[in-house]
Amino acid sequence: MNEAIFVFKAERDLLTTKMESSTPLPRRETLDQNVPSIDWKVLQRLHGHLGQEIYPLIQKFLDRLPERVEFIVFAINEEDAQQLKIAAHTLKGTAAMLGANYLAELCQQLESSSEKQIHKEILSLLVGAVEKEMEVVFSEFRRVIAEQDF
Repeated sequence: MNEAIFVFKAERDLLTTKMESSTPLPRRETLDQNVPSIDWKVLQRLHGHLGQEIYPLIQKFLDRLPERVEFIVFAINEEDAQQLKIAAHTLKGTAAMLGANYLAELCQQLESSSEKQIHKEILSLLVGAVEKEMEVVFSEFRRVIAEQDF
């Protein structure tokens, strides 16, 4: 799972120096922390309720994930705080429901940022972190679907 761990220190340092808010960006500091992208206990509980129906649900999430991230980028480019809030909130909820907690945390940061006057460059860095985490989540969930096991 080491390949699923990213180092976001440079982005965090840039954000920390520029953010008007005291809320730190969630980040992966080191490979030693082994912070999982997926909370497998959440998926196991959901599997207990849904059975085999969990796999189409995960696939639907994966199918819509790039579109949801694109909508976040669009809202930032259009400087539409309301749409950014909605898009980030939607992705946050779905990610959290499936146990993609770090992705959900990043979306929470975007959602919170939509309520403040945060510089576009900072929002773009947050989106970059979301896109990196999206790749990790894609990889993990594709494996789950292929193996029908977690």
